[in-house]
Amino acid sequence: MQNITNVVFGDRIDAQRHYVWCLSISVCKLTIYKKSNERQRVNERHRVVCIQMPRVAKKARRPKKTSAVHRQGCCGIFACLMAAGIKVKTATEIEHWRQVCRQEGIVRKNIGNWLGGTHDTERQALLQHLGLTSEPVAYQAKTLQKLLREKNIYQTKAKYIVTVTGHCMFLQTNMRKTKLYLMDQRGTKMKLESHDLSGELKKRVESVWLVTPATSSPQSTASVLCIL
Repeated sequence: MQNITNVVFGDRIDAQRHYVWCLSISVCKLTIYKKSNERQRVNERHRVVCIQMPRVAKKARRPKKTSAVHRQGCCGIFACLMAAGIKVKTATEIEHWRQVCRQEGIVRKNIGNWLGGTHDTERQALLQHLGLTSEPVAYQAKTLQKLLREKNIYQTKAKYIVTVTGHCMFLQTNMRKTKLYLMDQRGTKMKLESHDLSGELKKRVESVWLVTPATSSPQSTASVLCIL
């Protein structure tokens, strides 16, 4: 490997006594392919030579909390809000609910870079704060793809919160497989055949909760309406 600087596209470089042409340049690495007038074997002729380029300072990344909602790891909060019928579209709105979770003691995370990832007990507390109850649903499937094909799931008209490996989603069913959809912080309705859902279908299902309105006291209902 050679350390060569000041190389531009199209330059000819003498590498190990063979002239080679610069074919491509990226920010930190230049890749060239060895060529020679002499007859050589195929594997020798197509050998790749990588040349290290000087490091370029990276641009400062935008803080995640000010990024778009779909770029934040807030799937737990988002799923609970969707189950309550609350739409969140901007970073300001999701930050408001993060502050609510902290102020109300729903989560115990005091770190400043917490984006909204939650555990089961924290999601249950948030649902209760929103005036909802959750109860576990029995299922046989091991993966999300098989879960969405179970009759006791899709042949209902209800709201669920489904937790798979490393992710949490809101599920709305409507008596048919073709009418159900899932949503996460990306904000799109993902049906069973949706391309956006393809990366989640093979994940292992960890829990399924049926979400229903709570028969709570008028005082607790009024507090939720005040927050909204």
